[in-house]
Amino acid sequence: MNWDAIGAVGEVVGAVAVVVTLVYLTIQLRQNTRTMKLSTHHETKTAYNALHIAFGSDPGVSILLDRGAEDYSQLKREERFRYAMLMRASFGLHGDMFLQYQEGLISEEEWGVQSRSIARALAPRGARTWWVRDAEIFPNAFRREVERILTAGHGHDSDQL
Repeated sequence: MNWDAIGAVGEVVGAVAVVVTLVYLTIQLRQNTRTMKLSTHHETKTAYNALHIAFGSDPGVSILLDRGAEDYSQLKREERFRYAMLMRASFGLHGDMFLQYQEGLISEEEWGVQSRSIARALAPRGARTWWVRDAEIFPNAFRREVERILTAGHGHDSDQL
C-alpha cells in the first residue's frame, strides 16, 4: 500500500467518526432539552400546587383573596398589604412561567393555560385595581404580556373557579 491510499482511508475514517459524533451529540442534546422541559414543568406545577394549597387551606386567606378581588380599596391597610403579597406570589409564578415560555421551556398550549389563569385572576374589579397599582414591580415584557392578555379578553366570569 502506498502512503496516498493510507492517507485517503484515514480521512474517510476520520470523516465517518465526525459524522457519528455529531449524530450522537444531536441525540444527547435533544434528550437533554426534553429532560429540562419536563423538569421545568414539574417544578412549576409543584410551586403552583403549593401556592394553591396555601391559598385554599386557610379560610382567612381564601376570604381575603375573595374580598380583595371584589373591592381592593375597601380592604384595611394591613389587609391590602397581605392581599398584595398573595397576588405578588401568584403573579411571580406567572411571570416565571412567561419567562420559561419565552425561552421555549414550556409549550404554547401551557402558556395558553397560564394566560387564561391570568385573565381570570384579574377579571374582578379589585384584582384589576391591585394590578394597576403593583404592575410596576414586574418585568416590562411580562407587564406587556398581561396587558395583551387583558386586551384580548381571555377572561372568564369571576364567579367561576
